[in-house]
Amino acid sequence: MKKIIVAISLLLGFLTLLSANNRYEVRSGIVKYKITTIGKSMGMSMDSNGQRMLYFKNWGNLELRDESISQNMMGSLETTRNMIKLDKENSYSVDFDNKVIIKTNFDELREKLNLIDKNVLESMDAEKTGTGRVLGYKCDIWSLMGSNIWVYKGVVLKSESSAMGMKTVETAISAKFNISISDKKFELPDFPVKTLQEMISGDRVDDSTEDESSSNIPSDIPSGEQMQEMMKKFSNMFGD
Repeated sequence: MKKIIVAISLLLGFLTLLSANNRYEVRSGIVKYKITTIGKSMGMSMDSNGQRMLYFKNWGNLELRDESISQNMMGSLETTRNMIKLDKENSYSVDFDNKVIIKTNFDELREKLNLIDKNVLESMDAEKTGTGRVLGYKCDIWSLMGSNIWVYKGVVLKSESSAMGMKTVETAISAKFNISISDKKFELPDFPVKTLQEMISGDRVDDSTEDESSSNIPSDIPSGEQMQEMMKKFSNMFGD
């Protein structure tokens, strides 16, 4: 269930991550979000609270998102952290559990999405329902896949979504645009970097030197075939 909630949260943000040119209509920005999820699914009550920091400059061609979520399920508290960095060619997803950074070239997906504007949202069957203000910034409000999204010049400042009995609300609680931002804000942890293909090919163990250490590999890591199927389904979300 935790992974489902994280996926819902990241899906809304992911819409702004892929663009052919500039991602945003503002030069730079720092936005802090509050994230809450509450509801009941499969007979279990659950709630979570968290925050996300968004840093971007060069019209979004350099961006970093750092998110921490604390989830309470049946009295058990668990905290997860997600970090994603993007430049003009690649995304870098930080896996804090396994201390690795996954590098992905998203040119193929980049060709299928542009900056969040009227044409892109309508092509995804989104409907503009009006306008509103978040932190004083005038936003277009769009309805998409059961979610309402407040967009200011390409930047999502608020979203509300419901799925599987859970309601998630993400709201910007502070936002500054067209400001100078230090390069330190875009630094990643000192973890090894692997490509997605390396993760899929399972380079953790060399078959020619396989020994008892292979038994230490977590059993819940998806196989290469499972990863490929996940990528195929993910790609299909954005059309042919």
